[in-house]
Amino acid sequence: MRAELRSAIELALRAANATEEERRQVFATDAPAAEKLVPTKTAATELECCPLTLFRYERAGKIQAIRRSKRSIRWRWSEVQRLKNGG
Repeated sequence: MRAELRSAIELALRAANATEEERRQVFATDAPAAEKLVPTKTAATELECCPLTLFRYERAGKIQAIRRSKRSIRWRWSEVQRLKNGG
């Protein structure tokens, strides 16, 4: 977290008379990590298939694509691993 953002949050907590426990909860670091996204070629290589097969898996509902734009398609690494392990 950037220092400026942390300072602003601390100032707001002080203004709201937040307890020490509430402050601790706000700054807790047990938030989930961002999911790793991989491009089609990487996912297909990991699954040992061609990219077209990956899109067929998507149509069949076996895996879900993250479409950033028409040409920018990503796949969740955890889903690629799940599919690779037979899930």
